[in-house]
Amino acid sequence: MFIDPALINAYLWLPDDHEEYIDVICEFPKEFKQDQLLTELQNNDQEIYIGIQTMTPIVCGCLYDVATKIEKLPGEENTTIFRIHKKTKGNWDMVIKAPTEELSIIDPRSAFTLSQLFLNTQADPDLPDEKKAEIMNVALGYLKIAVACRYPDALVFAAQMTLNSNDVENPQEQAAILLNMAVAYGNPHAHFILGLILSQNPQTVGDSIPHFEAAVEGGIVDALNALGEIYSPEQLPKYDHEDADKAFGYFQKMLDISPDYSYALMNLAKLYAVGKGCEKDIKKAKEYRDKALSLNPELETFEIKEESEGSWHIAAAATAVAAAAGIAAMNIMKKK
Repeated sequence: MFIDPALINAYLWLPDDHEEYIDVICEFPKEFKQDQLLTELQNNDQEIYIGIQTMTPIVCGCLYDVATKIEKLPGEENTTIFRIHKKTKGNWDMVIKAPTEELSIIDPRSAFTLSQLFLNTQADPDLPDEKKAEIMNVALGYLKIAVACRYPDALVFAAQMTLNSNDVENPQEQAAILLNMAVAYGNPHAHFILGLILSQNPQTVGDSIPHFEAAVEGGIVDALNALGEIYSPEQLPKYDHEDADKAFGYFQKMLDISPDYSYALMNLAKLYAVGKGCEKDIKKAKEYRDKALSLNPELETFEIKEESEGSWHIAAAATAVAAAAGIAAMNIMKKK
């Protein structure tokens, strides 16, 4: 059963742990009727259910420890606090530690959280291979539950795994299917990665622009550099969206936020070198280029000819095909 996009913020609940209780903070739409919610402890107060019975549960599973009761309290702005009182004082590492015992039900957020926990555990180099495989299967099982419910973070994570896999046929197409599902929930990371995929194909570059714009609105600042590259007349391969002023503006915004962002520095250096979107400034072009290389020696450089007319020429054409923004973003994804 899929998460209702109108209620997605409730499923992105946040825990707030205290010695005597733990709060689960959910945000609901203004028009949501709270009397639809069923809130109860089950199985000798070891399990919890919060949700609407005909829908994917919002919080459900075996609690980290035994509780005594749940209070529903009003929070700030459209939020509701579900206060779970602990039988024994102490810190809880998580709200849900496993599915319910009888029906094996777990909410999508908790399933995704557990998948990440088990994935991190199996990465221990000291574990024997058999144990690693066992833990990996458990992790993937929880991930599948979250993906089946279309929990956005799980969809994005599964898309990243797909892109990095050598065993998937047409990985970009398969990843795009997952990302489009996450985009329906307004996930900014999904917008960004989908934009990267679309921007690699000249026929779909234009379709990437609204995704990058949505990513920027969602706080993914790397998308500013990606937008700049689409509009930059000094970017190869050439696109039909050239606009030097827009490109310069996006690169500059990127540096306003992150002054040491090497890709934006190099891209601005290219514009300064030929005076597109800005006044030609050879000194600044060299300064930006050299700073970019000092921050990221793997960047391809370019030659600046002070007396020549026209555009600079990139040292290696392969750089153009790869697209700097794509490389930067894919590296970021692999680290996550």
